[in-house]
Amino acid sequence: MSIPENWFESDSSKLEFDSPVASVLPVLFAIKSTMAGGQYYSVPKEYLNRLLSVPGGSAASTIPLSEAQLSQIRGVLQAQRDGLNAGAIALKVAGAIPLPANALSLGAGKLMDWLAAEVDAKLINIDRLIDFITIGGEAYFQVAFLPGPTGFKPRIFVSAGYDIQVGLESKPRSWIFSAGVIPINVVLSKIETANVGDHAGNKRLEPNGDGTWRSWDIDDQKYDNRGYRYSSQDEVFAYFYDNPSNSPDDAWRINMYGGSMDRTRNGGTTWATAYQKVETS
Repeated sequence: MSIPENWFESDSSKLEFDSPVASVLPVLFAIKSTMAGGQYYSVPKEYLNRLLSVPGGSAASTIPLSEAQLSQIRGVLQAQRDGLNAGAIALKVAGAIPLPANALSLGAGKLMDWLAAEVDAKLINIDRLIDFITIGGEAYFQVAFLPGPTGFKPRIFVSAGYDIQVGLESKPRSWIFSAGVIPINVVLSKIETANVGDHAGNKRLEPNGDGTWRSWDIDDQKYDNRGYRYSSQDEVFAYFYDNPSNSPDDAWRINMYGGSMDRTRNGGTTWATAYQKVETS
């Protein structure tokens, strides 16, 4: 059978708001381009697991900014002062974004309207922002993710910005520098089979760092002879070939959200369950 290509490569979704200032914020996830001209985030599965453990699948986090980082942000703002983007450098946020997971159901091109309605987010220019880029400022991220059944397109909501506490004000001043709902590439670092069902197994798959994986037998405390070579992923499964044979006729698929590990042999078109449940991180 033919293993599918990475599903996100045919997606043309992009961040709906992406200020030049966003490029100098700390990186939460790597953002890359799809073959269709869109964008996607490479997100560690371990991070997705943390998101999925909280109500609504959403979380906020802050990263303190050093004087050097603050100076870099001010430098970008100064460089943009006379440019065409000076009037659309940031979204000033009136309040905390409620339940950002709601953004995942928005149609294309609707995120800016949603932000404006939910938190009274307004575009501002550089002169109304630059004086607030000072000691005490933090990079601010809000993220939301919910997986779905086969056929669901797993996208993640990420907004990245800046906030700072001003005097005794009841809440920080906040600005968004980028926001979007775009596809994800799930980055796996560990796969463990669970002792469930007739095909129970006690295996742990670990990456070698070159696209190949090795299998550790937890009971026997040794590595198996069989290895795996990562190929691609669709909305739910990560796909592997046997390694070192690299045969396209014998392949594996692993459910990234708590399902089974399946195998197909000799180019077959059906999958047989090898392990009924795997856990991924």
